[in-house]
Amino acid sequence: MLYDLSFLEKDKIFPPRSEMPRLEGYRQNKLLFEHRLQDVYAPYLERIRQIINKFNDTDWAKMSYDIYSLDFDYFELLSIKTADLTVGDPPTITMKKRQLTQEEIDNDGESIAEEAHKTAEDNLNAICSNSCLYIKLLPIVVDISRFGDSVVRIYSELKNGKERNNFTIISPEMWFPVVDREIKENRLYDVLAWIECINPEEEEQKQRFILKTQIHSAGQFESREYEAKRLDGNYTLPDGTTCNQPRFKIGNLLRQGNPIQTGLSASAIRNFSNVVSSDSIFGINDYDRISAIIAELGVRYTLESLVLDKHTAPTMAADASNFYQDARGQWTANIGGVMPVDTGKPYPQYITWDASLQANHTMIEKLEKHLYSLSEMGAVLNDDSFGASQGFEALETRMTNARLKARRISSLMITPLKELISLLSEKGYTVIPMDEISVQFNDGLPLTENQEVNIALKKSGNTQLEDISTILQEHLGKSKEEADAIAEILKSSQLNAFASGFAPFPQGTEDGEGDQTPINGGEEPIDEG
Repeated sequence: MLYDLSFLEKDKIFPPRSEMPRLEGYRQNKLLFEHRLQDVYAPYLERIRQIINKFNDTDWAKMSYDIYSLDFDYFELLSIKTADLTVGDPPTITMKKRQLTQEEIDNDGESIAEEAHKTAEDNLNAICSNSCLYIKLLPIVVDISRFGDSVVRIYSELKNGKERNNFTIISPEMWFPVVDREIKENRLYDVLAWIECINPEEEEQKQRFILKTQIHSAGQFESREYEAKRLDGNYTLPDGTTCNQPRFKIGNLLRQGNPIQTGLSASAIRNFSNVVSSDSIFGINDYDRISAIIAELGVRYTLESLVLDKHTAPTMAADASNFYQDARGQWTANIGGVMPVDTGKPYPQYITWDASLQANHTMIEKLEKHLYSLSEMGAVLNDDSFGASQGFEALETRMTNARLKARRISSLMITPLKELISLLSEKGYTVIPMDEISVQFNDGLPLTENQEVNIALKKSGNTQLEDISTILQEHLGKSKEEADAIAEILKSSQLNAFASGFAPFPQGTEDGEGDQTPINGGEEPIDEG
């Protein structure tokens, strides 16, 4: 971890030593996500070569670079499916309703409060829409899965003559947070730093580099540029492995800009993290625990493919009398025509290799079982789970680990998401305090309307609900306008649909007419859970 800005001083090495393991992990996980396993699993490729040399005279130099078995998409699939379960069904973000005092109710303050709530909801919806918040949540969760952290930067933009806040997702490779030594949760600075080559067309020895930085703190940031000289050789990590991350020696300060005010009450750099250990500020990624398993699976599949390619080609067997020499003097058999077969002599036939690879198959099955368990996504990565499910409850049971993982990530995202929305509202919108925002995540599994109703009932304890509109939006998929209209109907008719068995829920039709038929015929709802 970094505790001050001294790592940006002249003659220091960038990236700092303490950040090298993290950056090397980012580099490797990015390659795995892009299906470039050969660039990460070089030791396993060498292991395959040594095994092949024991029983095969194959010229390794002539074998293709992508010999490393199939293109395993587990890494990409793992991250995308994690994002699907967490935010594939976008979270419901609403404004909390303020409880009215008895004096306000007596003075007919309900209508004023309703109008104020509608205005606040419109303001919130404008922030989410203009910033494309729901669309950007998917890559945010993908980065949380593959890197452990997702970093966003809030910036000001001028659109339609109006200045307002927006945000963009940046790579955590550029992010160097500086924290307090005693309380690591206290962020002193968020430094964005990256290397740029100013003459990329030149030969490598003649290339020149610049280190560009942005030092963000609460309400402002400062830009600096330094000379940078690339160092030769690779860096060795504490565990003895070689790091291919390039390193540079910082030179003279070329430019230092004046502090730029962001107008924000906090730093413009925000981060979403996976689970964080007590001795770190960075989240744990999903790839480290399964990387060795997938690498070994690649070895198993590769060796099996090579053995089968070499030994399963069919060979013709025939009696000696069926062979003849062709014009080039080579012996062959007239397999496309008629062959004489004497009594008691064997018929011509193909011989195929029928050796067993059961031990290899058993190892593959064990590795895949560990993969499904350690990734917590067994039912998602293994499609057989869906075919074996008997009904929705069985599917829910099989998806327990995956749903728990999605719930863990979503719970970690709630506070940073509220902070992000609150900061976005500070320019171009009406400011929204964090504690007035409600965020409801979904687990991505499809639910029937009856299941949604039962969930809403259980949350309310089967009692009268104060905020029917929010419940309709979160659990029945109604838009803000539809939910408010239904709530108004229920209010005007002095009925509470949840407490009286959902009797008056209007069902919308294509022509806008409302069907007032009670759900379940006015009977008490059946609890299927």
